[in-house]
Amino acid sequence: MAANASGIYPVKWQWILGDGRTLADSAVKFAYTSAGLFRPLLTVTSVDGCKDTISKPVQIFSPPDPRFDIDNACVATTTVFTNRTIVPVGDQVRFRWSLGNGVFSTQTNIATVYDKPGVYTIVLAAASDKCAEDTVYNTRRVNVQYAAPAKKQTINTAFGYPAVLATVNKGVAYRWTPLLDLSSDTSASPVYTGNSDRQYLVRVTSPNGCFVVDTVQLITFNKADIYVPSAFTP
Repeated sequence: MAANASGIYPVKWQWILGDGRTLADSAVKFAYTSAGLFRPLLTVTSVDGCKDTISKPVQIFSPPDPRFDIDNACVATTTVFTNRTIVPVGDQVRFRWSLGNGVFSTQTNIATVYDKPGVYTIVLAAASDKCAEDTVYNTRRVNVQYAAPAKKQTINTAFGYPAVLATVNKGVAYRWTPLLDLSSDTSASPVYTGNSDRQYLVRVTSPNGCFVVDTVQLITFNKADIYVPSAFTP
C-alpha cells in the first residue's frame, strides 16, 4: 500500500498503520501481513508546532492460495491437474495454467498429454477480483516418465487356506478391485481368505504419480488333488 501526505510547510509526519507499526515520512509504502479492516492515522506537524490528524479505513483482503494435485504423470497418457486452490469466501478468482509443454489454459482444472519424458515446470497463477493486480503463483516440477507395462500373474492356493497376494509392478500406492475376500484394498500384499477362484485388478501408482493396472488371477485347488510322484524317470 502507498500513501502520500502534503500540505503547507509540514516538517514532521507520523503514520500509525493500525497493526502496531509506525512510520515517519511524507510518502510511505507498506504491506499488511493479514486481512482485516485497518484505520491508519496520519499526524502532520507544521514548522510552528501546529498539528493535524486524518484517518481513513482500509479494507485488506486475503489473497487466494493456489494449490493443485497431479495425477498420472506418464508419457502418451492423460495427465490430470486438479485445482485445490483455497479461495477466500466471497471472492471470484481467475486462474491461468502453464503446463511446461506449450499448453496454457484459464480453466479451473486442466489435463494434457506429454509426448516425451522429462521434467516439466507447472505454474498455476491465481488472481482475486478483490486484488486484481496481485497475482499469486504456485510452481512445481513434475517428472514425466514412461508407464510400466501392465502385468498379469497367476497365484495358486489350497482351498480354505489364506494366500498373500502381490503384484509384479511395485509402487507407492495400491488399489485392489474388487475388495471381496481381501484383507485390504490398499495394501501392497493383501491376504485372500476366500474359497473360490477370483480375478483382481490392482492399480499401482509409482513415485512420480504414474499408474498401471495389473491383473492377479487366483486359482484355488483341493489339497487332496495334489499328486506328488514317488520316483522320477529321465
